[in-house]
Amino acid sequence: MKRGKYFLIWSVLPVFLFFPVKSYGGKADRVAKRLQKIYEKAVDFSADFTQKSYNRTFNRWVTGKGKVFLKNGGKMRWEYYGKNAQTIVSDGKVMWVYQPDAKEVVISSLKDSVARTPVNFLEGMGNLRKDFKVKLTELGDYPSSKYYVLELTPREKMPNLTRMLMVVDKKDFRVVEVRTYDFYNNENIIKFYNQKLNSGLKDSLFQFKVPPGTRVLKMPAR
Repeated sequence: MKRGKYFLIWSVLPVFLFFPVKSYGGKADRVAKRLQKIYEKAVDFSADFTQKSYNRTFNRWVTGKGKVFLKNGGKMRWEYYGKNAQTIVSDGKVMWVYQPDAKEVVISSLKDSVARTPVNFLEGMGNLRKDFKVKLTELGDYPSSKYYVLELTPREKMPNLTRMLMVVDKKDFRVVEVRTYDFYNNENIIKFYNQKLNSGLKDSLFQFKVPPGTRVLKMPAR
């Protein structure tokens, strides 16, 4: 399989523009609680996004952009556009990773994938404070007068995730950016634009039909 450059889920990535942590204690917990309530009520979410991924081994940044669709029940669809286009789809049980240039699709069980944690806040927000230690911090790109920046550290070890920064707009509590970091100090930055909540996304959007002539690789269950 030709590795996709924009693997959103796997390219969980070193700290940059990151200021010393300031712990605000109860305030961070209140922000997380309010954020949780908003996304607990969400049935679906869609947005345009841009992505920057840094790989320390190769010492390079890779950029991508596309559109994301999320729905309760673990359903997701990430469509990457441009030179290295690919599509990542899950119906909540099965995950398809399709690379049209390679004419190849990899099929696996979502529960066996490391794809579940970093950005699917419709699924993960309910356990935000339970699963993560939460602090408020600062990030150079985002003035504290307009944004909260939550630093989330897993209470227990998670595959490919040691820390996550979540930037929240103070006006409407939209999550505008997510930064994730892994054990190798790789970094992944995703910014969201034109967000929509509860727009009535159909379940058919989270099914994938393998195009004719595509090689199918099935990953064994763990």
